[in-house]
Amino acid sequence: RALVKAAPDSEAMRQMVEMERLHIALLAREDDALGQFPALDSRFHKILCSAAQNRFFDEFAQQISIIVHYHFQWNKRDEVARNRAAIHEHLAVIQACLSGQKADAIQALEAHLKTARRTMMATVNWD
Repeated sequence: RALVKAAPDSEAMRQMVEMERLHIALLAREDDALGQFPALDSRFHKILCSAAQNRFFDEFAQQISIIVHYHFQWNKRDEVARNRAAIHEHLAVIQACLSGQKADAIQALEAHLKTARRTMMATVNWD
């Protein structure tokens, strides 16, 4: 919510422009390049959390990234599809933020978090 309130010329929005570029570039690459996604994912979520200007959020974002990507290491099934889907979901958030569509940005992030939860639970419960 703090990010969508940021001024268009703010550092956070400049970072979102760069995130959009990096996400589009990764999406255009071959599947084997998607191994770079965890680092990009971590950067994206760090930008979201840092917009709140809360040290707890900043530290928590790093912890979440470690936990999420650690669990995903165990289940490589559908990894490419999961990464591509997450890139699209990130882009929906980024583009809504950049275009000033606050409600759309929040809705896109909520959808992304629901997907992430479902994916995490499926990974943990994987047989």
